[in-house]
Amino acid sequence: MKTDNHQSADADLACRVPEPYSDDIELIRLDNESVSVRINREISKEPEFISWFAGLRRAGLKPLPPEFVMKSELGQVGLANTHDVEAGISGAQREVRRMFRDVISMSASDIHVHLDRRQGSRIRTRINGLLYTIREPDFEEGGTLLSTMVESMCDTKSQGYNPRVAQDGRVKPEFLADMNLYAARYSHRPTDDGGVFAVMRLIEDDRGRTRTLQSLGYQPEHEAAVEEIELTSQGLIGLCGTTGSGKSTTQRVLASRWLARNNGQVSLQTQEAPIEGLILGAVQCAVNTDNLSLHQAGEAWAGSVVMSMRLDPDGIYTGEARDYASAYAALETSVSGHPGWFGLHCTYPLDALTRMRNWGIDARELANPTYFRGLIAQSLVNTLCPSCSLPWSEALKRQLIPASHQTLAKRMFNADELEQLRFRNPDGCGKCTKQLLGTAINQGISGRTIVAEIVRPDRHIMKSWLEEGSFVARRRWLQAGGFSRGQHLRRLLLAGQTDLVMATEHMDPDEDRDFRECS
Repeated sequence: MKTDNHQSADADLACRVPEPYSDDIELIRLDNESVSVRINREISKEPEFISWFAGLRRAGLKPLPPEFVMKSELGQVGLANTHDVEAGISGAQREVRRMFRDVISMSASDIHVHLDRRQGSRIRTRINGLLYTIREPDFEEGGTLLSTMVESMCDTKSQGYNPRVAQDGRVKPEFLADMNLYAARYSHRPTDDGGVFAVMRLIEDDRGRTRTLQSLGYQPEHEAAVEEIELTSQGLIGLCGTTGSGKSTTQRVLASRWLARNNGQVSLQTQEAPIEGLILGAVQCAVNTDNLSLHQAGEAWAGSVVMSMRLDPDGIYTGEARDYASAYAALETSVSGHPGWFGLHCTYPLDALTRMRNWGIDARELANPTYFRGLIAQSLVNTLCPSCSLPWSEALKRQLIPASHQTLAKRMFNADELEQLRFRNPDGCGKCTKQLLGTAINQGISGRTIVAEIVRPDRHIMKSWLEEGSFVARRRWLQAGGFSRGQHLRRLLLAGQTDLVMATEHMDPDEDRDFRECS
């Protein structure tokens, strides 16, 4: 029996294009087994070619159906000149790429690697917001994987892999070819007992995919609010949410709406640290703040604003505000009279103003309603598989609803409404359950959708925020008829689209009660 090394050598040998056909065959090695071949149609019936092509299968490869083209359509060919992304890379690099490819096929958003000598090491991936274990390597094997990424697959200023200090970087584009990824970011930090915790954020390439507010899960009330906000030609739109809430995606959708509304005849420039994803039609620029002091980072952001103003912008997209410097850079674009977009980590829309004030921005400036067109807060909740979700009575019978959630449900819904609720089936079914490296995942889940609320901060809301704080200002907004994220979630629950038990992991389904009771 041949060893894996012998089989790999046979495959490499089989992929070598015969010398007489070096200008007639273009071979691309997609992974250890799959091969794509483009062939000059003039040689398709020649015995030597037929024998060579059959040899690919004999070597254990799985060639895709060959594409026969005119010779003039072929680029550089032969194994040495192929676009083969696997050629010339190490076995460890291939292992990383294989791991990426496996999880991306399941629309994973992140890969977590936790190396721990006491508890054991594991690699997990996040799919539809939930983490699944895909491997349990030993400590040394995991260290090899991380050092391979940092030292040979990432653009980083660090001098080699160092598990004792925090490091980050961006995976080089050549290692992401053929994976439908715009980018992948790497970060790690040391843990107790010499361990390491690393996360790779996978950023999907949106080219060829049209996203809309409706497809993300926004309701008609939300779209009407956004359309009203967009009537104002200047000021900021802020996207708020926790980590992994999808705010960057919505932010890009809103910026793309502005480009489309202007038929692409405007200049949208971005200042991002780092760039989170592709915005077709925008000029995207990174603000490099890696390994800089707070003072130096502030200078970098200030310089970005100055440079943007020199480059004739019509709109400026600031990416995520994480501190005083980046938040002030976003505010400056509004003060300058441009439409702008930014993201920020917080729970409720008006909390964005509070965080910016806490960073040191003058509250009186933040309370100027002309500087902010709209503030949007969103969360992501799992949607249920419509084929196997369970009704209230069945979920109770199977003891899937904890007592505390039963009390919550009975407080929020009447008897008829309780029967409209649906719950996740932990066993799943053939339509929702998927296999990832031999492990069943995703049981009972069809995907995720947004729960959101949108505040248009007029002078009354801003005055209330400045004088009474964000809690009272939000209460006044609700009293004035605001469509809250609690109301949005209630609609999804009564439609059987999401699970009350799972939703409580992301927000309090009855959170508006606190505001009502204080009125």
